[in-house]
Amino acid sequence: MKQKTCLIVIFISFVSLLNAQSLTLSVSSKTIGSKDALQVTYSFKNVNLQQAPDISFEGWTVEEGPDVSHSYQNINGQSSTSLDLTYVLIPTHTGTLVVPGISVSVSGKKISCNPAAVNVSSKAHLQNDNNDQSGNNPYQQIQQMQQQMQQQMSAIFGNMDDNMPQPDLTGIIVKPGQSLEDAARGKVFIKVIPSKTTCYLGEPISVNYEIYSNVNCTANPVHIPSFGSFSVTDINQNNAVYSVNVDGKNYRAQTIRKAQLTALKTGDLRLDSAVLSCRINYTEATDPGNVKTGNITIKSNLAIIHVLPLPDKNKPADFSGAVGSFAISASPEKINLPAEENNTLHIQITGTGTLDNVSQPQINFPEIIQAFDAKDSQSIDKSTFPMPVTRVFDIPFIGNEKGNAIIPPIKFTYFDTKKNDYQTISTDSIKIVFTTPLHHDYKSDKEIINDEGNKKYLWILAIVVIVALLYYFIKEKFSKNTTTDSESLVQPVKIDEPIPTENIAIIPEEINNKEALLQDKKDKLSEAFSHLESETDSHQFFVLAKALLIQYLQDKLDSNSIDENELLHEVQIKYPEEYNGLMNLFTRCNKALYLPIVSATEHDEILKRIKILVHSFIYSVNL
Repeated sequence: MKQKTCLIVIFISFVSLLNAQSLTLSVSSKTIGSKDALQVTYSFKNVNLQQAPDISFEGWTVEEGPDVSHSYQNINGQSSTSLDLTYVLIPTHTGTLVVPGISVSVSGKKISCNPAAVNVSSKAHLQNDNNDQSGNNPYQQIQQMQQQMQQQMSAIFGNMDDNMPQPDLTGIIVKPGQSLEDAARGKVFIKVIPSKTTCYLGEPISVNYEIYSNVNCTANPVHIPSFGSFSVTDINQNNAVYSVNVDGKNYRAQTIRKAQLTALKTGDLRLDSAVLSCRINYTEATDPGNVKTGNITIKSNLAIIHVLPLPDKNKPADFSGAVGSFAISASPEKINLPAEENNTLHIQITGTGTLDNVSQPQINFPEIIQAFDAKDSQSIDKSTFPMPVTRVFDIPFIGNEKGNAIIPPIKFTYFDTKKNDYQTISTDSIKIVFTTPLHHDYKSDKEIINDEGNKKYLWILAIVVIVALLYYFIKEKFSKNTTTDSESLVQPVKIDEPIPTENIAIIPEEINNKEALLQDKKDKLSEAFSHLESETDSHQFFVLAKALLIQYLQDKLDSNSIDENELLHEVQIKYPEEYNGLMNLFTRCNKALYLPIVSATEHDEILKRIKILVHSFIYSVNL
């Protein structure tokens, strides 16, 4: 069994490290103007990159980057990760320029990508007609967003409601020796508007990217801002054009992107820039009667968010990561019901802030109540900022006997960003009355978890009974032979004469073997859990956790498969009520194996759930 567990651990570690690693290079266009921006992305799939590689872009000026974005995906139990390093480059001269390919070494394996050639035209700006629109373009989702925004923003400054204040459409006049970009400065620009520039780790902030113009223009997105150091939830926005006054001048404005951000680390975090290509009309000062059309590229200014760590001072032991402002309530489905009947305790946490990694609050159930695994759900209103969030925990339970039970107040701790301190709130106590149980055999239908009563001693009692019966039958047989035929006592015993066995109760060898095998499984499973419980390395903990889950299913299903999908499929057939919970555990372990940091709360929650599974097998499974 120990060898089998080691094989499972080795298999999982191998898969997590070598699952289809790849590196690709993509560029936003293969032909650009001499003053156009080029977006370059190096995409790493299933690669644990410790730091960004040092890349030399000869012939290019690095305008932005690298911007880092991560993603995690789990489909039917198969996990994958991707990491993108994105740069915005400006060419230093015309002709054919090369975006370099790179090579990195991961776990002794070298992976690389090919370089890409880009033709830089002598024209300052080109239309985006030559952009790569093939099906293999890794920017497909970004391009779809760009196309949608282009439809919304196309010529948005050309027609407006007559009732709306009109901007000063003075036009653009290019003076001798002046570039079109310089002449347009202050007439077309992008503003980044964060709700706060200093926040706490885990505190949501909003950021709004808006384009302002007081000249007629058509704007096309070149680079949609991404946020590698934040978790992102886009806010449902109204893309209507509106009028705004800036420094005494009227502008037409429209939102490019509006999102709620939650910082994933502390320090000074840069907000990604938005880049637009704007087509505008202009005249040259030396030829004022000739109206011309040209393209300019504009981008938002640099914006920094300073992220503070949560204070250690006065941090309660039960704090699980909630940041914001919240309220808590709890109510049972029924307050008066017969003992041994199903009931559910509903706990609801509402407010604004972050509840993503929050675990179920501790509940001190009285001894008369037996509770089972909770189900939790979360809903977010994305129409406004800060986004209202609701987290609900539903805990099934029963009363074991007739009587009154008091569930004491349930506490919940969060960090209040307005008060800059930790706050602990609680529910009211809850009284539940359990009446006499109903007169039907209902208990046999209850889900019993962690039953550590006398069941584990029943096999000993069975053996005692069998041995007693064996002794009784042998004694009866011997007594009957002595009474009916006393002369037989002096007759020589014939060694080759078979001993009568028709009345002797014999313990089948098959039962003994099954009992021994089952006990061995329980012992090994208990030993594996002890190793898991004592493991201090975060990554190795989830490797062992996944191995133990596979071992548990092998024992439960009497299977030799080490494929989690095969085992889960068999669970879905034989034990459908357990499928969702086990699938959730595998998914969370797979995700943890690919994350650089996993919260202690997640570690403890996985350990708690696995402990319930192991104990239910050890103390409930019998022949």
